[in-house]
Parts: sequence; C-alpha cells; structure tokens
Amino acid sequence: MNVLITRPIEDAKRLAKQLHEKNIQTFIEPLISISYNHKKDINIRQYKALIFTSSNAVRAFASQYTERDIQIFVVGHKTAYIARTFDFKAIKSANGDVEKLSGVVINDLKPRDGPLLYLCGEHISGNIETILKNNNFQVDKIVNYKAIAATHFSNELCQLIKNNEIDYIPFYSSRTAHIFNELVKKANLNNYLMNIIALCLSPAINNVLQSDVWRTVLTAEKQTEQDLFKLINVELEDPSS
Repeated sequence: MNVLITRPIEDAKRLAKQLHEKNIQTFIEPLISISYNHKKDINIRQYKALIFTSSNAVRAFASQYTERDIQIFVVGHKTAYIARTFDFKAIKSANGDVEKLSGVVINDLKPRDGPLLYLCGEHISGNIETILKNNNFQVDKIVNYKAIAATHFSNELCQLIKNNEIDYIPFYSSRTAHIFNELVKKANLNNYLMNIIALCLSPAINNVLQSDVWRTVLTAEKQTEQDLFKLINVELEDPSS
C-alpha cells in the first residue's frame, strides 16, 4: 500500500510517521507551504478568548506570542492536540466544523464577557467571524499565516504516478483538491489516475475532484483523520485522546 501525502510539511511528517508504524509506504509532496505573517503588536490580554480554526494558526501564534493561559476555542481534535503541544492551558474543542465551533463559543460565552480574537489563514472555509458578530460578539480577526500553493509537481511524483506506484491520496481540504486538479492538468497526468483511490475528508472535497478520472473517490463518514483512513481499513490513533 503506497500513500501520497500532500499536506503541509509538518502535518505530512506526522502522518507519515503514523503510517510507517502500520508498515505503509508514504511519499510526501506538499501542495501547500505555510508562511507566518509578520507579528501584530497587540495586547492579547484585552481579549476574553482566542479562536483557531486551523493547526497552522495555532503554530503561527505560538511562534510569536508567549500567552498560554488565555481561553482558546479550537475547531477539532487535531487543532486541540497541537495547542496542547504548545502548552496552552484552557482549550475548548468543538470536535467538528466551524458551525459547531460557533455554537460552542455562543454557548460558553456572552458578548458582554469581552472581545474575541480570531486567528486564521488567508483561505478559510466557513465564516465564524460573521456568525459570532451576528450574535452580538465583538470579534477581531488576524490573518497570521499564508498557505502558498505549489506551482508544479516534482519530477519524482510525476514518475510515481505514471508508474502506477501510488495507491491512495487523502485530501483534507477543498483548496488542496483544487490545487491537485490544476497541477494534474499542467503535468498532463489525467489519464494516469485510474488506478488511484482518492480519500476525501468531506463531501465538499469530493465535489471538487473529478470522479471519472479516478479508480474511485471515497468520502469519510465523519470529518476526522481517523474516519478518513477507516475508508481503507487503516486504524490510526487519535493523538488528542
């Protein structure tokens, strides 16, 4: 079993390690690279809580600010796990998506408690800022990292695909799926995907991929990495548990 990992390098290495422990061969080809934006000179203590909808936003914040005792709300298990590795003390996870995270914040806090700071990348799915503002919360947003798209496949990856050496490609975001589609066209590889199974974390990702060029396209029942790999009978441990 050969798996192509297209995640940003830190997440790719973590996943590759887990798969290697299952004796699964992996190839890493990040389709997105992460660049942290310049630090904003703000007083974090003026905020009642911080909101993160991605692990990269947590990493970017932790690299620039020392505050760890402030309440933080995160979108899911993996983001909570990353936050714990940076020694955040008060973490509330929605274990789901942006809509669920909005509900957690609204249930736990009141607008009068104080302003909230939302840290995120340039490309986001869902709009938690608007949802919270519509519920009378004061929300400031800082884009603290950029996710830069790859412009081409490596020669090694092109050869792997042409030689039918890739069995599975997991996709974690619609943007990555879009990037993959564009680079496949650029490299004239559309006719070489018929032996590859695409694994989608959500129906939205499935909608981006062209199902007729793949062996098949599968979608996880729940939006977790564990459910994604259950599609191919690979049991991954949840590092956040």
